[in-house]
Amino acid sequence: MRPPNGYPPCSDRSRGARAPVAFTRSPLRILYQTLRPSLKLFLMDAQRYDLKEEPDGSWTVIDKETGQTAELNGERLAHLSLHLANEYLPLLKLRDTVSGLIRKPGDEGPA
Repeated sequence: MRPPNGYPPCSDRSRGARAPVAFTRSPLRILYQTLRPSLKLFLMDAQRYDLKEEPDGSWTVIDKETGQTAELNGERLAHLSLHLANEYLPLLKLRDTVSGLIRKPGDEGPA
């Protein structure tokens, strides 16, 4: 009979039973290393957004296509700390990527 933790009792190991395999790398690390090339391409793709330092030392996220301050959920991304402004860049890219994948009613194109 096996104990509740799933490991064979010591006496089973001495009779040739195999011990459980230990992960040498965490599953999360393996996933990250698998997705890393895709994430790098995703984040380094042509950047639509850029940062602009304001005279007061704060930062604003600029939409390079329009030249205006970028918005996310109706909030203007202006007068932010550098750390926070950098956090918004991949979110904006992800939003644009996802919205490009969603077809709007009335859009014509291949089925």
